[in-house]
Amino acid sequence: MPPEPIPTRDKELEERFLAAYDAQVKSIFRYIYYRTGQEKEETQELTQEVFMRTWAYLQENKRPIDDIRAFLFQVARHVIADRWRKHKPALSLEELSPQEEPATPPLPHASLDLLILEQHLLKLPVRHREILTLRFISDLSTEETGRVLGISANNVAVLTNRAIKKLRKLLPTTMHDVLDA
Repeated sequence: MPPEPIPTRDKELEERFLAAYDAQVKSIFRYIYYRTGQEKEETQELTQEVFMRTWAYLQENKRPIDDIRAFLFQVARHVIADRWRKHKPALSLEELSPQEEPATPPLPHASLDLLILEQHLLKLPVRHREILTLRFISDLSTEETGRVLGISANNVAVLTNRAIKKLRKLLPTTMHDVLDA
């Protein structure tokens, strides 16, 4: 059963928004973290921006939000895109020597399997990374992922299978059981 739509003008608006915040903040944080690879503080700022934009939308617009979870992930996608537009790399690729390439800091307390999986996930096309991040890291259903991306649930399932197949080809054979879990 889909969640109850959130009205735009209602005295219960703030309570419903806070309930949505409590229910979704961790999922949104994980999604942003895995999409951007940012440090915790930067990810927290971007997560805060998602909820601030959502609150502003609820305050200003007359259209109700049918699925708050899908809406929040759509806002998160826009916040990530805006961040990349505003914070372009300071150095050109020609100026970097192989020894100076920036390294993505490892996740705190992450297992070796998770680090290997994360490295190979970054080698996938953006669309496949996004599908896998929404489905397995943010734990969205195929229907919810479809609403976030503006595609059908069937298309999500097909893209998920293709992404897993590509990821399986990239991973060492000893790691294939990680994808089956």
